Amino acid sequence: TFLSRLSSKRLGLTYAIELDFQSPNPDRAAQVANAVAEGYVDDALDAKYQTTRRAAVWLEDRLKELGEQVSSAERAAVEFKANNNIVDTGGTGGRLINEQQLAELNSSLVQARARTSEAKARLDRVEQILSADNPNPVATAGAATVTDSLHNEVINRLRQQYLDYSAREADWSRKYGANHMAVVNLRNQMRELRRSIVDELGRIAETYKSEYEIAQTREQSVQSSLDQNIAASQTTNEAQVTLHDLESNAKTSRTLHDSFLQKYMESVQQQSFPVSEARLITQATRPLGPSAPRTSMILALAAMSGLVLGLGI
Repeated sequence: TFLSRLSSKRLGLTYAIELDFQSPNPDRAAQVANAVAEGYVDDALDAKYQTTRRAAVWLEDRLKELGEQVSSAERAAVEFKANNNIVDTGGTGGRLINEQQLAELNSSLVQARARTSEAKARLDRVEQILSADNPNPVATAGAATVTDSLHNEVINRLRQQYLDYSAREADWSRKYGANHMAVVNLRNQMRELRRSIVDELGRIAETYKSEYEIAQTREQSVQSSLDQNIAASQTTNEAQVTLHDLESNAKTSRTLHDSFLQKYMESVQQQSFPVSEARLITQATRPLGPSAPRTSMILALAAMSGLVLGLGI
């Protein structure tokens, strides 16, 4: 009986619905129409609330799983880096520490080779001077001034003394003759000075030789460290391929977790403040007159039927 008295229809092409309820009591007719409309709105709200609640429960369970996946993926990446000695320097370029060490060792190797070459050049120059059969102290002192001879007080003093004796020997040779005893003594002293200069150059040569050996040892040490780092770098580069996959999985899991977390927060908010897509446009009011039966129409039809029937009789 209730359903037979209740009717609904769409108004034109709009999304509005008109409800009608027939009752002998006009107030009850408006009351029932309003109750049905409010019940429809409440049911829509409750349906949306239930849907949101179920979605929130599912998202909460899914968030727990994703959180565990993110933790496992990030932990796996960190453990892999620790096991393979992959350390990031923390720079803006994401440079690994082994790459930085390789760059530093390359620079150190270049400097070590330069120092070795410089020490070898000084040693060769001094040995070339010392290998001469009768080195001239003036030329020897001048040629050996690669580094230390200019600042060597002993050589400078012996060289100055030698130059004084040489000038004196030339002067006395003109005055007293080349075979004079004083001139011969000067030559002997000049010979001793030359020998002393050569001995001092020999000591400098030993110093150069020691520096050259030290520079060679340093170069070999740097070269050995560089070779070891190159070998380790190749292993690290191979491990980085696996590390990139682990970090990519961790990043993907983190992004998915953040997306689900945002959806979960939206569901919680919608659950707290549900909004229905249906609303009541106009309240039903007490009808001004009965909708049925239509007395005037029935009387008119009866009159016309009686008139037709009377005329027919």
